[in-house]
Amino acid sequence: MTRLVSVVVPAYNRERTLGATLSSILTQTYPHVEAVVVDDGSSDRTVAIARSYDPERVRVVEQVNAGPAAARNAAVAAARGELIATCDSDDILLPNHVTQAVETLDSAPFPRFAVACNAFISGPAGLDTGRTLRHGKDPGLADQRLAMLQANWASYLMLAPRRLFEETGGYDPAMRSSEDWDLWVRALFGGWSIVRQPTPTALYAWTPDSLSTDRATMTATEDLVVRRALERFGPQMALRERAYCERRLAEGSPMDLANRADRALESGDRVTGAALLRQASSLNPRETKLAAKARVSRLPGGPHLLAWHARRSAATRLKDGR
Repeated sequence: MTRLVSVVVPAYNRERTLGATLSSILTQTYPHVEAVVVDDGSSDRTVAIARSYDPERVRVVEQVNAGPAAARNAAVAAARGELIATCDSDDILLPNHVTQAVETLDSAPFPRFAVACNAFISGPAGLDTGRTLRHGKDPGLADQRLAMLQANWASYLMLAPRRLFEETGGYDPAMRSSEDWDLWVRALFGGWSIVRQPTPTALYAWTPDSLSTDRATMTATEDLVVRRALERFGPQMALRERAYCERRLAEGSPMDLANRADRALESGDRVTGAALLRQASSLNPRETKLAAKARVSRLPGGPHLLAWHARRSAATRLKDGR
């Protein structure tokens, strides 16, 4: 293991978390690691904290605020490593994260592979080892493109040869979220494949105000990912891939459909709620919890049970102030 791995870290006003993130990167069991921090126009002590580390191991780039995709691109451009690993500025890499990712990449059957890494979810109540960032079975190589159009089954925590970023052009700065999903789509249609490291080797920070919890933004960017995929790669898509994109854009986001189903069930409209659940599940068949709800909706008394659960969840959210 002699190749240098550059861990790229976009950071915006992360003075409370960046130190822990960088310390986790610098204490990896893999012997050749550097961190590249791009400060995206922070107004707090983010830059000072980043610059307090050994400059040979933590490289710092400052830029005017341009969003996470542009910050990631700037970090990749400044990186010296042959391999690029991604990490957010509030996440923690467990000591074996890079080692396991490199070993997984080296075991891939041919060179044009990238590794999607898994993580435990750490929320306001602490670490939940029962919840992981990604779960479920990996699609076969022939199905990876269609599965990625349906949902981001990979991860924003990735390890890839620098060449992947060079060939795809990196992250799209126009994407204010889901930029990793958009990159995965372009990589797969560019002839790359994904191998997933299923064992969680990081802690993914989830907070109620995180961008990933902004449903309106996520729904809009989901639509954008699929629309751009169809515009860019429509002529080279298989019939089932193109048909899925057209259906998805006509019917809407599975996440939005599932949210509408919950609201309908909470209000007592069990028929509409059950129908929306089944529609959402058919558009995102890899989402196991959604598939389970859709199956329940078909059982005698299932819609009543789902409505009770939706009302109970709504009451819990209200109690917790969410």
